[in-house]
Amino acid sequence: MVDEGEVLWDESRIQHLMARELGEEVAGALALARETQERWTRRRHPHEGLRERKKRHTRQQISDVATVLFVMRGFDQVTVSQIAQIVGVSEKTVFNYFPTKESLVFDRSDETVERLVQALRERPQGESPTRAVLRALDEDMKDLEDLPDELYAFLPRFERMLEATPSLRAAWLDLQRRLVEVATEELAALAELDPRDPEPMVAARAIVALTDLANASRMRHIEAGLRGRELREAVLGDLDRAARLLDVGLRSFNPRAPLPSA
Repeated sequence: MVDEGEVLWDESRIQHLMARELGEEVAGALALARETQERWTRRRHPHEGLRERKKRHTRQQISDVATVLFVMRGFDQVTVSQIAQIVGVSEKTVFNYFPTKESLVFDRSDETVERLVQALRERPQGESPTRAVLRALDEDMKDLEDLPDELYAFLPRFERMLEATPSLRAAWLDLQRRLVEVATEELAALAELDPRDPEPMVAARAIVALTDLANASRMRHIEAGLRGRELREAVLGDLDRAARLLDVGLRSFNPRAPLPSA
């Protein structure tokens, strides 16, 4: 076993697991996707130190193994101990990175909350809260363009696993609740209102609903056969249609913003 600061540079065991569970072709595509994700992360965090990189890499290994096993075998049929053994870390190390089994699935939840807050807090003058959130969601959409084609079939299976697992549905609702709380506080501060006032409360719920729409739109267009840039543009088009509707009602948070054009 290794401690939580170490990284497993030899990934042969993990790749063997992926091939066994997914097949050689999809496993190879997943390996390429992981390499692409590593390049994205390094670009976004150019000053990341070696120790931080090692910890992030170990965290990613744990998350990748867990996701594949959950989707292929079922969330309730896989234990944290099994995941730890495959990655080569202790069960304690897994829980150091992921406080619950469900958080292994929603491994980017803290980043999602942080990105939403930053988008609302740092939006340019004249930009509506809705458009600020769309910019944050667009960052996620960019990842779609570089996915290997073989992986698109894996994403609907992941969604079906979420829908079939009550504890994961509850965790997703909890994440949505966190997003609503954060958005309510930020919108209330921007408008100089009490967070308990109806305007920031309902506005936050409407804006956070865009994250649900993004997910549903992505799955619908993937199942329709869209890929790469075409997929991203279709999802962004759906989000833009929703944003136009919301912008009309949310102008009270930015009265200088023009009404969306028809």
